[in-house]
Amino acid sequence: MSEIHRKVVPYEYNYLCDQCNGGMMQATGQTIEGMYEHKCVICSHKSALNKKYPHVEYFGEGETPAD
Repeated sequence: MSEIHRKVVPYEYNYLCDQCNGGMMQATGQTIEGMYEHKCVICSHKSALNKKYPHVEYFGEGETPAD
């Protein structure tokens, strides 16, 4: 196999708190029935989400994430 490379662009994903609508949710490191526990950095509201936030995904130059 040969090594290859390409330029990629990082996309950061955050999740806004459903309670205060201003704070960002941050993963606590705990899991609840396969979901990731998160806590709002402003109001401390807790929620279980199916992905860890914040997280970064990389896309090839010219590609866009499917939102």
